[in-house]
Amino acid sequence: MEINITKTDGTHEIFLSGRLDITWQEPLEKTVEEVFDENPKKVILNCEELTFISSAGLRVFMKAHKLSSTTGIELYIAKLNETTKKIFDITGYLSIFNLID
Repeated sequence: MEINITKTDGTHEIFLSGRLDITWQEPLEKTVEEVFDENPKKVILNCEELTFISSAGLRVFMKAHKLSSTTGIELYIAKLNETTKKIFDITGYLSIFNLID
């Protein structure tokens, strides 16, 4: 998996590519915490190139959601592909997160 971040005008976008499984849970969690610590107005998790999300990976998304709720920083999930959208749908995450294309 690969994690990249862009920062523009108060928005931090985290680009995820590859498989998000237990191996990458901790590095992504640390990245998400660091991004929220910078106190941007908006955080976007861009999943366009994400091919798989395990339950461990989904926990990172929930952690981001909790950080968003407690800090007031807007959180968006962007560009879910067919596979990842199906995982979000099955788990009920589609109704929890703000999705953008």
